[in-house]
Amino acid sequence: MKMFRPDFYVVRKRVEKSLNMLIRNDIYLFEIDVHERTIAHRLAVYLEKEFSSWNIDCEYNRNGYNPKLINLGSRGERRAYPDIIIHHRGTSSNLLAIEMKKLPTQVDPETDKDKLKQYIRHLDYKFGLFLLLSTSIPGCGISEIEWFDEHGRTLS
Repeated sequence: MKMFRPDFYVVRKRVEKSLNMLIRNDIYLFEIDVHERTIAHRLAVYLEKEFSSWNIDCEYNRNGYNPKLINLGSRGERRAYPDIIIHHRGTSSNLLAIEMKKLPTQVDPETDKDKLKQYIRHLDYKFGLFLLLSTSIPGCGISEIEWFDEHGRTLS
């Protein structure tokens, strides 16, 4: 069943509004250096308000009843746990997958960007979003935002 999927400009505007709410209301979480899952949850709360007709889930690992799998090339096929997704549960209507990485990190952010591209290509997400979070004082907040289109190409 195909559902209406808003275009990039609508999605970006709603996500930006949610990110602004996150920074305005929850900067303390960045300052005390909580785990990225905590920040992802708070962002998901704000996304629910902006995408009220969609399901917003953190670390959702199912594709229907089956585990969500992606192919990571030389690392083989792996189970996928996107940090946040906007979708309609039980359908193939997948709007946005979000991966977040908190600085400092021992994992190359390009790894999460590659995962996003795999979500888009193999799990039919319309868009991907990578967020690099900074918890260093001064400078707490979002350090990098990179959007990907339905083909895994960078959007501006």
